[in-house]
Amino acid sequence: MPKTTSKSTNLRTFLLNETAQLYTDFGKKSDRSLAKNSRFVTDKQAKINGETMYRVSTNEWVMASQVTFK
Repeated sequence: MPKTTSKSTNLRTFLLNETAQLYTDFGKKSDRSLAKNSRFVTDKQAKINGETMYRVSTNEWVMASQVTFK
């Protein structure tokens, strides 16, 4: 099982720089993605398999490298 550490953050809004694959809490690819230029709100940041990610739903995360905070 991959190492996952998370922390709560203040609600923050970000813009996706590109179409973004979503990942589960365990670092597995979800069958969903988010469209480029979409705006989303996140409430948690985590290190999943060594990658910084932001939560966009209960069990779905996007890579930090794919977002710009507004």
